[in-house]
Amino acid sequence: MIKKFFTFLLVSALCSLPVVNAQSAESVRVSLKKGLSANDLEMARVMPPGTSTAFCNAKDVKLLKGDGAYAWHLVRIPLQVAARAGSDKPMFVDELDVKVHVVVLGGKGADKPLLLTREITYVDIPLDPNANDDGTVVNVGVFLSPTDAMRICGPEVKMPDISKRLGAVAVTAKFKGSACNNTSATPGLVIARDLKDKLTGSWWKKEGVDTAGVTLKSIAETPFAPYYSPVFPATRPMYGAEFSPAAAGVSAMGTSTMPSDTGSVTNTDSTVTDTSTDTPTEVTEDSSSTGGKKKKGKKGKRNR
Repeated sequence: MIKKFFTFLLVSALCSLPVVNAQSAESVRVSLKKGLSANDLEMARVMPPGTSTAFCNAKDVKLLKGDGAYAWHLVRIPLQVAARAGSDKPMFVDELDVKVHVVVLGGKGADKPLLLTREITYVDIPLDPNANDDGTVVNVGVFLSPTDAMRICGPEVKMPDISKRLGAVAVTAKFKGSACNNTSATPGLVIARDLKDKLTGSWWKKEGVDTAGVTLKSIAETPFAPYYSPVFPATRPMYGAEFSPAAAGVSAMGTSTMPSDTGSVTNTDSTVTDTSTDTPTEVTEDSSSTGGKKKKGKKGKRNR
């Protein structure tokens, strides 16, 4: 009787495999949301969640005056994700590598375009099985920290607000290592009118352009990380992502400038020097309290 029971379970599991596999996308096509216009996109100014208030108001924490000291900026871009699993419409996409390209207008007069790029891996992306052939609308997004907002505006602007400085966006994607953008639609959209004649062709592919030290961040690297759903799919890693210069589009080999008066890119001779070190700092006791003699091993012994 027991043998028959386990045989039944095995047969049931094997029969269910095609159904389970069909829920996961086998092919994906990505494009900007159908009908998306420049008026639909913005750089939203957002404040950290209220749950952090208690910490920020602690007496031993020094704060800058004004909300602008804590304000982050978010660029949310809706995509159209069409997926198939054989002849069926799947329930989710296991993994999608997305590169978000954003042009931000830097400088005091917002006349210096900065091209920023960040690669983000989204996982377990839910799909609407009742969606039409255009696919499910899925949001992707990047954040700019308060410090980066200061870098964008420059030292002349004391309380930076970059919500009106979005110049252009583009999204390119890969599924299982292969490009999966819809080739019949452009992946980019120019927002600022002054840039429409300057950002032509595949402007998002320009390499080594000026970033002013600014890096885009995924939601996993912000105070908003626990609140990603239902606005965005989950990312990998979910929280506490280790900073990757390559993923953030930062090069240690130097920078070049995307000038505000022409669409071409000119190189500069500036270089970036890495002053960081991976060598740990050894902590020793103050010799003044021990008569000039170092105490070895006692501190570690107490901690054991």
